[in-house]
Amino acid sequence: MKRFATLVCLALLSTAAVAQSTKVTLTSPQGTNVKVFTGFTNEAKQIEVTATSTKGALNVYTFELEPGQYHFISSGEGFHRFRKNFNVKGKTLKINADPGRLAGNGYSPVPYNGITDETAARCLSVKALSKQFPNVLSGPAFAKGKAVQEYSTNEEMYAFLKKHDDGKDNMYVYSLGSSTGGWDLPLVIFSSTDLGGKSLEEAAEAVRGNGLPTVYVHAMIHGREPSPTDAALGLIAELDGKYGKKMLKRVNVIISPRVNPDGAKSWNRGTKAFPDLNRDNILARQPEIKATHMAYNLFLPEAVLDMHEYVAGITPRTESFMDDAGVTVSGNQNNTKALNDLMLEMMRYTEKRNAEDGIRLWEYVQEGYSDQSPLHASHYYALRGSANFLVETPCGNGQKNTEYARRVFTHFCCAKTIIEFAADNAQRVRSIVAADRAATAAAGEKYDPQDQLHLKYGQNEESYTYTRQYFDMTEGRFIKDSTWSLRYYEVPLISRPRPTAYVLSKSLPKIDSILTTAKYNGITWYEAGKGETMTLRGYEGDGKSATLKDAQQKSFPEGAYIFPMNQPSGIVLGMLMEPDYRMTDAFPVTLLQAGMLNIEDIFRKE
Repeated sequence: MKRFATLVCLALLSTAAVAQSTKVTLTSPQGTNVKVFTGFTNEAKQIEVTATSTKGALNVYTFELEPGQYHFISSGEGFHRFRKNFNVKGKTLKINADPGRLAGNGYSPVPYNGITDETAARCLSVKALSKQFPNVLSGPAFAKGKAVQEYSTNEEMYAFLKKHDDGKDNMYVYSLGSSTGGWDLPLVIFSSTDLGGKSLEEAAEAVRGNGLPTVYVHAMIHGREPSPTDAALGLIAELDGKYGKKMLKRVNVIISPRVNPDGAKSWNRGTKAFPDLNRDNILARQPEIKATHMAYNLFLPEAVLDMHEYVAGITPRTESFMDDAGVTVSGNQNNTKALNDLMLEMMRYTEKRNAEDGIRLWEYVQEGYSDQSPLHASHYYALRGSANFLVETPCGNGQKNTEYARRVFTHFCCAKTIIEFAADNAQRVRSIVAADRAATAAAGEKYDPQDQLHLKYGQNEESYTYTRQYFDMTEGRFIKDSTWSLRYYEVPLISRPRPTAYVLSKSLPKIDSILTTAKYNGITWYEAGKGETMTLRGYEGDGKSATLKDAQQKSFPEGAYIFPMNQPSGIVLGMLMEPDYRMTDAFPVTLLQAGMLNIEDIFRKE
């Protein structure tokens, strides 16, 4: 009897153990293979499959899994490699593990998604935002039938712009020229001023003269950061509708929806000609950067928003931040305090407004990231007097149907708040920007040895603290606020008294290239005749360090070009000319570092 009771108990225990396991099926196309692992981490144990079968053109993998955390990897020849985390909770679970075919026509990343469906539902929903702004997700990336791993192609972008540019409203599409690979570089202008029949130059003059602030939205300078383009297209769709009718009476908006169409096509950060266009802003040697600088020079916008994505390493974690974007402000001690204060005010406004919409922002300033360098579009335009901002969404290269809509909406919401701030504070914004540009020009009128031109910065010693939300990545539940501190780049490392002008001989071998660089930076110059003699100071050093020589008479047999500092682009002019300003060895900043002149070729008037 005892033996019989023991056997019954064992049987019941065995049944209970089996009952705790859950049937989980994963389906993927034939030609792919699916593997399941315990936990979310990379150092996980692989689970043996219980059964495999086929259902039409699909492979069906069945597992008996106990409640807990798991992830799968689905891959195959001609397909992407797709990883995703999932939870087992005791109920039968069916998972679509289709990794998506390699389209072979670009515009497509390798999917890598560490977000569970529960986390996505709680933290990445855009339902409320979509009701308020229904056109944001109307771009080609979200079209029915679009491959789950393919983003908006160049051809689809052009077709989208053509569809909205119907000649009946405040939208105008112009061309800024062609990319390295021959793709068109469109510029979209939204203005209540009638621009019908005007050339780009005439349109810019009309926009500059209408008394409204202008915001420049600058998207996808890096080719494998797709959400900025689709956000720009969403912004275009909204400005072309009811939202535009509401806003464009108070603000102008210009948009470069895809600065790097070559990189978008090939899914590369840069182009075949240059590895990173966002390191060419001061020398402006690439056609894509010449185009964006031409737009800036024509319109002289009061605010510039540069939109990017960064690789987010959240996949193996069970707890993590769920930031929607990192944001940062430009500006430095060469700008007026009023402009720097305005930029901080605009950034705080953006953070507050986005928090009200449920968008989570953190401050994208890290040690070594930047020292207000003119290499980056997020910092360059402040040196020209604009309020300049960066937005970086975390790009996990996940499937569009999981988190891509959230990234697109985040960029849209940040752009929207900058535009609305400029509209609500139009005269103050215009006045502060104009005063900053005037102050830069005025500083170059007269030599003052105490007036320092700051070239390079280090981080300050005062920490600024703020909170970031920390989440359980299993269910997407908020855990706690985490306090973070950061330091801004506000300590001048290289400074030199500001001259009144720089002087270069007309006989320099690369003088034409130097003049082209100056032109795209909005720098003007005038000429000195043949044989003219001036009292100037030169430099000595190895280019990594430099000192000023004593003043002496210098004659120019072939004449000279004189670049005065009393102009709004004076800060950029100083950074181009001062020989020992270096950011990196890979990406030149100065004319000397770029090999366009030698240290003994540079002279300055004081």
